[in-house]
Amino acid sequence: MKPKVITTLSIDEIEVPKINDKIDGTLEFKYHIDDIYEIIYLNNSYGFFNMGIFNNSVLKFFEKLVEENNGSNKQLENKLEQFAKNNPQCDNNKDNENNKYIQYSSIYPIKDILYLIGLEDNIIKKTCAEYNISYQELADATGMNIMSLRSVASSHKISRQIKRSIELYIETIELKKELEQTNQMKTILKNWLK
Repeated sequence: MKPKVITTLSIDEIEVPKINDKIDGTLEFKYHIDDIYEIIYLNNSYGFFNMGIFNNSVLKFFEKLVEENNGSNKQLENKLEQFAKNNPQCDNNKDNENNKYIQYSSIYPIKDILYLIGLEDNIIKKTCAEYNISYQELADATGMNIMSLRSVASSHKISRQIKRSIELYIETIELKKELEQTNQMKTILKNWLK
């Protein structure tokens, strides 16, 4: 039996798709062998690619998605890390607080892609990314159940109450930062006047 030959390209050579927000589906980086991944979007293969360092290739692919779909790559790396941390399918990132390396996810639902590439705003995901907190920390701070928070974040159906609760949490964080800066300035002035 003759072995199957997989022709690989670099991630730079890939044609990225236009994201269709009207269809429910996923983007998958499916591992085969020796850093060879198949990129599958809506069950269509975009080919086999030598990904090299997985996170760098995923980031580069998402940067190309941003460009192709007229999105925004603001905080893209941070969003990808937060997605991996808060994604229950990324088992390799569990209990990984001592290790600074976060392995990006290999599967992305379209609704999450829209957020990641800056075409949709989600206050839960945005707050976690901007303040570098987990869903668990946000759930604890707002008095929500973690499973409810995950469900609301993935369905993108955020009630006014949840939104307001998160906005108040953000306001509290910002006020604490201002208070800390004011106290630092106060200490500096006291020391200077001595």
